[in-house]
Amino acid sequence: MKLFKAISRDDTVSDVLAKSPHAARVLFDCGMHCVGCAIAPFETIAEACAIYGVSVDRLLTVRQAARLWSVSASESERLLSELVESRFLVADSRGAYRRRGCPRCS
Repeated sequence: MKLFKAISRDDTVSDVLAKSPHAARVLFDCGMHCVGCAIAPFETIAEACAIYGVSVDRLLTVRQAARLWSVSASESERLLSELVESRFLVADSRGAYRRRGCPRCS
């Protein structure tokens, strides 16, 4: 059984929460209070991020890193920032992270 299901920017907030209930904590950690919202079944993650001023690319990346490292979204964001500061990762203009100097990641 797969514990993590892929989430895309086009999934509704309700779909994301149904696929991965622990996503609620990530949304809360990003200041997004979408859980239980009447709009959640109709609003995509990308739309919710736009309303709250959160980069959807960064949210998905922070969420994926948090899951991978088994830490909170805020701890994941701190660790990702440290990796950028140490010049191992680069944060692009959309807020997504990639390895510095990786030809496949450009």
